[in-house]
Amino acid sequence: MTLAPWASWGVSETGPEHLRLGLSNQDAWALQSLGSSLAVAVSDGLGSCPHAALGAQVACEAVMEAAQFHFRHSVQSFLAMPMLTRTLWGMLLGGYLPEECSATCLLVITAEGAGVFLGLLGDGMIAACMADGTVDLLLPDESEGFANITVGLASVGSAQRWHTLSVPDDRYCAFILCTDGITHDLEPESVRAFAWNVYSHYRQVKEPERQLDVQEWLRQWPVPGHMDDKTIVCVYRREEGDE
Repeated sequence: MTLAPWASWGVSETGPEHLRLGLSNQDAWALQSLGSSLAVAVSDGLGSCPHAALGAQVACEAVMEAAQFHFRHSVQSFLAMPMLTRTLWGMLLGGYLPEECSATCLLVITAEGAGVFLGLLGDGMIAACMADGTVDLLLPDESEGFANITVGLASVGSAQRWHTLSVPDDRYCAFILCTDGITHDLEPESVRAFAWNVYSHYRQVKEPERQLDVQEWLRQWPVPGHMDDKTIVCVYRREEGDE
């Protein structure tokens, strides 16, 4: 059996504040593969919204639906992914108002022959790792809004506020997606090393040990007073000898 060229894993943990209040995790993530193609999504429901958890879950569903459309029709460009994701998100919310469900959205779409597409709306981070240890970052523009206002899928003009990047299939060997419960607690100078270490260490660790280990350090997050939900997803290119 031929293995897909990309492998992936992810872990999401409810933050201390939501545990204290008896609330559910307002982060969500999803992935699906079709042959050599892979779609990954991560979302963080905005805490100011009464249905934030639903908004995050539906954001991931919308990315999966949008990716399936591209895969089925062999679309060679993913530039329409942000607009299609936003449209599907609004439709999939059912009777809920978008402004009550707003959420961030991070996505990675890979398709042999069509390259890799990265997209980020709102807080969070996508780190793209090269085989030589170089790490490029896709981050929100901190100048876009006030400190306590996060851009989300319900934001006015959200279709124009995505940060996107299209790259060849072979430029990067791994992508790390994180919600701001992780990225806001990292020192700027340590972000690249953090992403590379997560990729390089855990690609050698098999399930269920990897899942249990990542869950443990997310629960025991070493930053005093941390409160937020934390989600991390890794997508990496398989190498010879990988299971």
